[in-house]
Amino acid sequence: MNAVRHALLLVLATPMAGAVHAAAGQMVFLAPTNTAMPLARFTEGQLSGGIIKDLGSAIAQQLGRKARFISMPSKRVGIAMRNNEADAVCYVLPQWMDGDFHWSRPLLPNAAVIVALPDAPPIRSLKDLAGKKVGTVIGYRYPELDALLGKDFLRDDAPSSEHGFNKLAAGRTRYAIVGQSMLEYRQRTDKHFRIRVDHVFAPITAQCALAAGSEVMPAQFDQAIDALVETGAIVKILSNYR
Repeated sequence: MNAVRHALLLVLATPMAGAVHAAAGQMVFLAPTNTAMPLARFTEGQLSGGIIKDLGSAIAQQLGRKARFISMPSKRVGIAMRNNEADAVCYVLPQWMDGDFHWSRPLLPNAAVIVALPDAPPIRSLKDLAGKKVGTVIGYRYPELDALLGKDFLRDDAPSSEHGFNKLAAGRTRYAIVGQSMLEYRQRTDKHFRIRVDHVFAPITAQCALAAGSEVMPAQFDQAIDALVETGAIVKILSNYR
């Protein structure tokens, strides 16, 4: 009986496998490295700016915590969240990431845009992309094109949206699918950017996801985000990049 009691005490004293490993007072966010400005800027592999950083910092501050960001490839994000390697990730949707997470209210509007080199035949509808090599971003899902084109959707994956823009500008692809917010940011900040905008589709309003193993309770998470919405803090974050 003593041996059983001792074993039970050891189990109870052992941290839950996969629980978020955050220092006291921290909140750990994931930063997918396939994103680009205005969503994220990476310096030597670490998140150094952008909407994702500003939003995560604001959520953590609202909860009386300090945000810590872990950069990782997008294909690892869902796995890391399911394994409770972080508290949360922002700019995601339930159809992008498999797992049982708590989802915030919709926060971050965007849409997919088909862009093209100036001399490429115009794309009037998604069907026009059938059989054409299209610049895409690794880890991104394009359900509309998968459903419509099937095997005729010819992806040419780049590590990030920034790489995708560069491949298009260099003529390595004639078409690419990019986020509208990223496109508009690039148009504002790059005077030499000469890419044609052909078609806008799949409007979204992205969310944040909270891991099941987070010490932050779903109600607390929602209250923090609600407060940021009601005070206009999120609108201000977005306006800083427009």
